Amino acid sequence: MLTVGAALLATMDTGTSRLVTCSYMLLIGLGLGCLMQMATTIAQNSVEMRDMGAAMSSTQLFRTLGGSLAVAAFGSMFTRVIRHTCPAPPAPEHRPRCPPRPGPPTRTGSPTPPGRSSW
Repeated sequence: MLTVGAALLATMDTGTSRLVTCSYMLLIGLGLGCLMQMATTIAQNSVEMRDMGAAMSSTQLFRTLGGSLAVAAFGSMFTRVIRHTCPAPPAPEHRPRCPPRPGPPTRTGSPTPPGRSSW
């Protein structure tokens, strides 16, 4: 399920509907759920009871490290693709000017009694 969902996600483009996108993501989620549970069960059944804590913590550690590395790698690939497909930003003299930000609110009038705010 995970492989099929990932392959289907790779076929998407800007015209893909939300319903199709959600169904592809659901398929990936179901596949990941089955995979994660299987890895946990294998880790529990392959060690003795006294090593169960170490096995489960190792499983979680490698799962977290793998997720972090995958996010970094795919984020890098995504950024590279975006840089090559998006047009260059306009020169600074052609960019629209933003209005100035308002400053912080100021206190006006007489002092405020305790327990009441003047903001």
